[in-house]
Amino acid sequence: MDNGKRGGTMEKEQDPLKCTVREVMAGIAVCGGVELLICLLVVGQGSDLKWKSMAGVVLGCLAAAGLFWHMKCTVKQALGGREAKPFIPVRAGYLIRLVAVAGLILLAAFTDFVPALAVLAGLLTLKPAVYLQPVIHRLLCRRQGNVPEGQGDDGSASGT
Repeated sequence: MDNGKRGGTMEKEQDPLKCTVREVMAGIAVCGGVELLICLLVVGQGSDLKWKSMAGVVLGCLAAAGLFWHMKCTVKQALGGREAKPFIPVRAGYLIRLVAVAGLILLAAFTDFVPALAVLAGLLTLKPAVYLQPVIHRLLCRRQGNVPEGQGDDGSASGT
């Protein structure tokens, strides 16, 4: 008896939330790589600013990944908890992320370690990464050979 699994083997079911987090993290890495390439090509050669800018982008990308991870944990806690008012942890999480971002940008602005604009550019990789998540999901599904139901090989809806 194969319990509805393909090929009679026991395949581990993927948690959709874990897959989404992995795909968004991959999007942050891709967008951060593009920003690093731009820093490498645009900022002047032999300049100390180039390496500081690249460090700022990396710091911002790491912070963006941390922010997304914190969002996931906050939402999972709010949806999985049995609290009477689940919006309280969500608001608290929002405030924590807001203070963390403001603190990071202010720290970068008032120190000469990294440019604040580079940190902000790294933080903003979260936005295109979230928008790229469905594309990355389709690419990973196609690579693994399991295209979601109702979609053709090109990712478009079929049957309409």
